[in-house]
Amino acid sequence: MSSVPVVYGDRVCPICHGLLSGGSFRTTGGQRHRYFCSKSCVERFLSGELKKYLPKGFSVSRDMVDEMFLWQMDNGFLEKVFVQQRR
Repeated sequence: MSSVPVVYGDRVCPICHGLLSGGSFRTTGGQRHRYFCSKSCVERFLSGELKKYLPKGFSVSRDMVDEMFLWQMDNGFLEKVFVQQRR
């Protein structure tokens, strides 16, 4: 089992604008990582991303968001990190 990567520095969640601490999540694709403070913030982000691809009038179900979260964790697009804040 691989260890959880440690990130040093202050990070702000793009969803709730809270300061990250302890066990958080980050995206792994792209040039820059996006950091999220909790699973609920990741789910809110995924819900917004999924809504872009649905026809007007359709809504995103909880099952779709849970399935997308698990798929991203399994395929390496999302990983759990430990954020160590500066003192």
